[in-house]
Amino acid sequence: MTATIGTRSIPDRLVRRLCITALIVVPLTLSGSPGVAQQPEAKPRIFRPDGPGPHPAVLFVPGCDGFAPPMAPRLYERRAIVEAAWLTTQASVDRTRITAIGWSYGGRAVLVALAEHGRGPLPFTRAAVFYPDCRALEPLKITVPVLMLLGAEDDMTPSRLCEDVSRRSTPPGMVTTVVYPGARHAFDVPELPAKMRYGLATIGHHPQAAAAWEEQQRFLGPVK
Repeated sequence: MTATIGTRSIPDRLVRRLCITALIVVPLTLSGSPGVAQQPEAKPRIFRPDGPGPHPAVLFVPGCDGFAPPMAPRLYERRAIVEAAWLTTQASVDRTRITAIGWSYGGRAVLVALAEHGRGPLPFTRAAVFYPDCRALEPLKITVPVLMLLGAEDDMTPSRLCEDVSRRSTPPGMVTTVVYPGARHAFDVPELPAKMRYGLATIGHHPQAAAAWEEQQRFLGPVK
């Protein structure tokens, strides 16, 4: 199974490796960004297995073109938290095996959910984030493992900010940070050239993107 969200595909090898049997996708389509036509509100895409379950689930939170609309800067963070909480109400989902994977601002939404979990139950049990926006993000106080996959040359969401969050998070060792030398924002998108200007920043695919997927697979491990 390969799911496509916008121009991003969820690789079939990742689906097979994780034995993904329940999947909810939270689309983060942000209108009004330079060069991006305004789009209608998107709905989550849900892939369900046969059988009653309960099954492990993966919450994908893709990135968006921009960071936050000025009229509602927390809109997408709230949406991701609400949709993740919805998973825990489903009889077909194993509430002890919910993984969140986020990209860019979607990665930030995942981290915000972790940072604010003291205000309510945490809806997922582990998380992996690709080049998230860590600006003004509070240190995490968590009991679930987190993997951050970052680009050293990322000038859109600088890796040093996420590294600082990781260093100050507690308890020690819960956040694993991997920084890829020479990698820019969106380094795991093979459709991109190695370097291209995008607004005030640069993005581009990097050969080490394959290593990032492998790192994520080692982190998540097989579903038991």
